[in-house]
Amino acid sequence: MIIAVGAGLASAFFYALCSVLQHRAAGQVPVRGTFSPALMLDLVRHPVWLLGTVSDGAGLSMQALALGFGPVALVQPLLVTGLLFAVVLTATLAHRRPHGSEAAGAVLCVAGVAAFLFAAQPANGVSVLSWRHALAPGVAGLLAAAVCVLAARILRPPLPGVLLATATGILFGLSAALVKVCVAELPDVLALLTTWPLYALIAIGGAGYLLSQNTFQTGSLAAPLATLTVVDPVVSIAVGAAVLHESLTLDGIEPYVAGVALVVMTAGVVVLARHAAAVGATPTPGP
Repeated sequence: MIIAVGAGLASAFFYALCSVLQHRAAGQVPVRGTFSPALMLDLVRHPVWLLGTVSDGAGLSMQALALGFGPVALVQPLLVTGLLFAVVLTATLAHRRPHGSEAAGAVLCVAGVAAFLFAAQPANGVSVLSWRHALAPGVAGLLAAAVCVLAARILRPPLPGVLLATATGILFGLSAALVKVCVAELPDVLALLTTWPLYALIAIGGAGYLLSQNTFQTGSLAAPLATLTVVDPVVSIAVGAAVLHESLTLDGIEPYVAGVALVVMTAGVVVLARHAAAVGATPTPGP
């Protein structure tokens, strides 16, 4: 579990660095429609975006390492700390100290994550996933994401940003479970290449990544950023329990402590998201 926690925190840092860089790049290219290939063509020609992509790759590698040693319900909540790293990185680059409200948000965020993990005590489940077992929750998640995307196309701001962030969080939550399954297959590369989870991960993770870039272009980012940061771990915890049979402590007062911890974490996320959006630090948790 120590490796999982360390790698999870390292992943959060690299994702934060990636997002600080890629938000700057996304704000300097023309606004495109949802899932527009032209957006990616614009971005790949931007050096800052490419540098962010390198950091994103490092974040994904650390996340995969963490998921190889720990449950999804442990690793994904740790990625919430990426918001804290983003605020600190942005303050450092701007040669200033974090504001008092940023520090308060950081304390709430870290305390909420720590209390949730202490109370819930997530444990590993299975790492082999049959498509029959994954079909129902997978389809439900994809349909929910699709509804959010369709609604975002017809509603007025700021709702489109929140809806796209919700869809992105759902796709990232589904992707996290697929990453764990793929990591378990890694010793046998041939088996990995001939099973469906890898290709489902490429499709779902790729769609989530592109949606996150669209979210960067929806105007005010405080609400979408908070939404994405919260939805990703919540969906991941649900998918981990339902599909991978990861166990959470549900006896005594632990469920109530875990619930309060999630509320505290969400409050910290909202505070940090407002500052992160204001200064251009917009960490995308990743799959």
